[in-house]
Amino acid sequence: MRKVVSMLLLAALACLVAANVASAKEKKANTANTPEAKFAKLDTNNDGKVTKEEFVAGHPKMAKEKAEAMFAKIAKDKDSFTLEDFKAYLKAQEEKKEKKDKDKKTT
Repeated sequence: MRKVVSMLLLAALACLVAANVASAKEKKANTANTPEAKFAKLDTNNDGKVTKEEFVAGHPKMAKEKAEAMFAKIAKDKDSFTLEDFKAYLKAQEEKKEKKDKDKKTT
């Protein structure tokens, strides 16, 4: 009987540990997808601004010309952009997508 109880407690403990690890991985994945996390990844020198060079380097799979064009849309002063600029760009893109989806549904 004692052996069975010990095994059940051990199994319960293993389930708790597994659930905690899964929760931590999910939290990390959700955090990595935030505008703040994306901006921090681009802002390699941590000065609170993303330059064209940082932006292009942060998008190695994107053609340089395309990355530069996207940078120009985000940056207000054409030299760099801030987190607020980045969030505004993302919000505008989301609104544009929603409008496009809404227009598709009405036609």
